[in-house]
Amino acid sequence: MSSAATQIAPPTAPAPGEWKTALLELLRVLRSRDLSDSAARSLALASATRLLADSTPAAANENTPRQTSALALDALRAQLRVLQLTQQLRIDYLLDPKSTTTVPTRAATTARRWTAHAITLLCNQTRVSRFHVTWYIGATQIVISIRDDGPGELDGQWLHNEIDLGGLPRPHQLDVRCIPRWGTEIAMTHVIGNHSLARSHLPHGHPLTTLNTRERDVLNIVARGEKNRAIAEQLGISENTVRFHVTNILKKLDVGSRQEATAKLFEELH
Repeated sequence: MSSAATQIAPPTAPAPGEWKTALLELLRVLRSRDLSDSAARSLALASATRLLADSTPAAANENTPRQTSALALDALRAQLRVLQLTQQLRIDYLLDPKSTTTVPTRAATTARRWTAHAITLLCNQTRVSRFHVTWYIGATQIVISIRDDGPGELDGQWLHNEIDLGGLPRPHQLDVRCIPRWGTEIAMTHVIGNHSLARSHLPHGHPLTTLNTRERDVLNIVARGEKNRAIAEQLGISENTVRFHVTNILKKLDVGSRQEATAKLFEELH
């Protein structure tokens, strides 16, 4: 952080009802051009924004099992309002008209966090001022599409790696496109609910029947977006063994990625 930042007295702990104001002040400071360490500034901005978002009524009301899809998108709009104002952004929201009427609250919360995090990452660009956010909410998945009007010069692999909110699984499908002088597109898919593959559910000759019991166990967890370490912990095996099983699964199903294997599973179950 630059010397300008050291001249700012650390904020005192706000009283109840005042911490929002304190965080708003922090956001204004973080937007100051005097801060030279852009990485630290970006991290602090994202953290403060998420703290503010957690104070919204929608974020606090997660005990209800389901909410309307329109309300879920309204909650995203409320969550991003602070970032929108402080970064001087225009964000257009669209709920795909083919979406289901309601969505599990937990799934909607995960989708909001991914969306907010992705937009925060895209704000690391210069000359970005507008975002288009589209949600499709289906019976088994939420598909999130984000497009900006930035220069399209971010490192796509960096974006792909950074879209990971510790403690949450990665999106089940993730596509990033950075096109110079056109902008950046991010598409994320979150699968709703628990899905389980059993051999008895499969028609004769289906590729999934080639999987043995342990491989089916691994695929069931892969389909929830879990990483190798989490799979290993749940099944009581090593990460190397998980990688071995995943390699065999991809080979037997004749697919090139975990996402494609998941798609084959969902095609059968749904």
